[in-house]
Amino acid sequence: MTPYKIRSKIQQVKEQRLTELDLSANSLTEIPTEVFELAWLETLNLSYNKLTTVPETITRLTNLSQLDLSHNKLTNIPTSLTRLTNLSQLNLGTNKLITVQEPIASLSNSSLVKLRKPKLANLPKNIRGRSKSLLDISANKLTEIPSEVFEL
Repeated sequence: MTPYKIRSKIQQVKEQRLTELDLSANSLTEIPTEVFELAWLETLNLSYNKLTTVPETITRLTNLSQLDLSHNKLTNIPTSLTRLTNLSQLNLGTNKLITVQEPIASLSNSSLVKLRKPKLANLPKNIRGRSKSLLDISANKLTEIPSEVFEL
């Protein structure tokens, strides 16, 4: 999709106050700033792009419940995601994550966190967070699984 078509799609979501935006498979290296003006968005698909970071401004999407960042080039999980209190599904699969730091444990409302196929070697000890969650950590390079994972 050309930059013009991407902007047109974002404008359509804005004008019609749609709750879903799919910008997958566009070779995006950064999230267009106009996306962060769509505070009512509930579903955002940014999969199959070339994102290396997620800006702090993602926290403006206060109604976001589903976020797909799979198949990108993320090397860490942005702490800003922990402030998305309505986030119930987060897909970070097939990224360049090698380790998962403490922020993932703070995703208290997430019922589904997918970390399938990064290159994870470890998980934080407090991975269970504060809610019952489903965690997909298949196809990784884990040498140890914290016992807290079994409490999810």
